[in-house]
Amino acid sequence: MKITNEKYENIIAMMCAEEADKIVALTIIEQMSFKENVTKILLLKKHSTSSNALWKENAPTVYEKLEALTEKKVLDVTKHLTYKSILKTMTMMKVPPEEFDFYMKDFSDYLFQQVKGLGYDFIDSIDINIKHKNYEQSREPSKSV
Repeated sequence: MKITNEKYENIIAMMCAEEADKIVALTIIEQMSFKENVTKILLLKKHSTSSNALWKENAPTVYEKLEALTEKKVLDVTKHLTYKSILKTMTMMKVPPEEFDFYMKDFSDYLFQQVKGLGYDFIDSIDINIKHKNYEQSREPSKSV
């Protein structure tokens, strides 16, 4: 099942709420196709306030795949995920352009919050516009994870 942007927003809200909500959110994440939702799963992991133990208990298959990426030294699931490690994973797994667009939107929102927090109140928003080249639909995602 591919997660919609709207559902992502609902899950992220649950991941930052009470423990019962986090468990429900992790149960939903466990039902997702890892390959189709890798970008959103990594961003959910990055933004969530849930412990690794909670992820391991309630989304064991997803957590195992994150651990596999840790073993490949693409990212470290035991630490806070960075935008750089998420991008590295996306590149390795050859995600489609719309996943990259979603990642860049999330990153631009983060960047806006950072500069706003530094007192740059004159900035209204930060938008990163991506212009795609001719994307080949035949590109196959990596089957390693």
